[in-house]
Amino acid sequence: MDKWLGMLRTLRSVPRRYLGAVAGFVLWVFLIWLGFFPTLLLCALVAIGYAVGRFADSREHWQDVIERVWQSDRFDP
Repeated sequence: MDKWLGMLRTLRSVPRRYLGAVAGFVLWVFLIWLGFFPTLLLCALVAIGYAVGRFADSREHWQDVIERVWQSDRFDP
């Protein structure tokens, strides 16, 4: 566990532009290796997994989350 915390501290100290460059490079590798649509699917699944994990960590009821996401008053002019 200390190993992971040390890696997380190290990542937090790296400037964001370098992390963005690495993320862009990894995305480029996936685009070349897999193609556009499989990479798009991979990104969508990662985003869904992140959302589900965040939901599980927050311990909110799923109906409250959906209600908050689909609030109609956010789009009032």
